[in-house]
Amino acid sequence: MRLMEDYDIDAAGMEHSELNDLVVKLAREKNEISIANVNGTRFIGITFPRLAIRNIKLHLYGTAGNCLANLNEGNSFFVHGNVGDDAGDTMHSGKISVSGDARDVLGQALQGGRIFVQGNAGNRVSVQMREYGKSRPYMVIGGTVDDYLGEYMAGGRTVILNTMKSEIGNYVGSGMIGGRIFIRGRVDPRKIGLQPPERELKSFLKALSMKNLIDSDDFLKLAGKSYAEAMNILTGKAREFGKKLYEEKVGIPDLEYRELDDPEYMELLPVMEEFSSDFNGEYTDLLGDKFTVVFPRNTK
Repeated sequence: MRLMEDYDIDAAGMEHSELNDLVVKLAREKNEISIANVNGTRFIGITFPRLAIRNIKLHLYGTAGNCLANLNEGNSFFVHGNVGDDAGDTMHSGKISVSGDARDVLGQALQGGRIFVQGNAGNRVSVQMREYGKSRPYMVIGGTVDDYLGEYMAGGRTVILNTMKSEIGNYVGSGMIGGRIFIRGRVDPRKIGLQPPERELKSFLKALSMKNLIDSDDFLKLAGKSYAEAMNILTGKAREFGKKLYEEKVGIPDLEYRELDDPEYMELLPVMEEFSSDFNGEYTDLLGDKFTVVFPRNTK
């Protein structure tokens, strides 16, 4: 059990401006700072980029509030507890490591560094995640996530380990144009992207049949499948019609259920080693399992 004198700052009752000011002062003297009694404090670290605070390690004990480490450049935030909404928004480099759960909009427009969550995360994780040149961000979630994972994702890597084998949210990768999402285990193809409802898809297949672009056997084979599965079977003009009708509007991604290939494994291995080190566990072996790999169509 740690005593209060082991901490650098007691954040009980503090506003974010006071807390940030204290951290900035301490950062001139030391590069590792511990903060006790964090109880929903928002905007921790938001002034650091403007004040050129770099390469410090911040240990937060409790629950960090919304907008933790927004615009972060090179600092590491270790949350020994949970974190609220919009953590790591437009983060350029550095790290956020959360031993508990994260809420919604984690890593929005993340473009560098790493975000690790040992538990679960909420809706819209990795929204608009991107990469520039050699700057590739990584997101690893130990548990599961809710809806709209990787919405409009344009780069980077998001790994969902799903260690509790819980249900993943809907609309994975809606509108994604780049990057890769790796979800451990098999994901129902109907959860991928914003797909047309089954009745609408059946009408589309019937129209293809009437135009003699598929035969009756193809219709029966495809009628019970999701759009994502059907598009991996359709060819020629039938596939072109489907792309124009659906994909150009909402960007429905592709998926594969398989083991990681060698380049993917070697890329993710050091990330998983770091994740394991942060949470005193062994997660690297999970890379040998099968994953649902989600990626933009026509980019394989």
